[in-house]
Amino acid sequence: MAADIIATVRVSNSLDLSVHPDPIPCGKRPDHDMDIQWHIETKGWKFMPNGIVFKDNDDGTFHDPQPGDSDFHWTNDNHNKRLYHYTVNVISTDGKTTLTYDPAIENRGDQLGS
Repeated sequence: MAADIIATVRVSNSLDLSVHPDPIPCGKRPDHDMDIQWHIETKGWKFMPNGIVFKDNDDGTFHDPQPGDSDFHWTNDNHNKRLYHYTVNVISTDGKTTLTYDPAIENRGDQLGS
């Protein structure tokens, strides 16, 4: 299945980790759960096994994680209109350096009454 949304993960020469876009905008929910893919664009880096971790997924909006070295997927049911915070964890391919970044996802939900 092709991703509905692709976010780009980059590591700068000064070892700053970033995600574009941030926050990830998830518009009105389509007729299916949305697949969000994070892709590491910078060579020499990969996701850790806990590459994408949600801080406030208390309502179960994000499910079915699919970890990988350069791509990490989560399924988003996008029913609720709210901001979700998460953490990105990457490691250099030589295993010597880890980086963490805390971006967000902005769900527009079903937008009932909107």
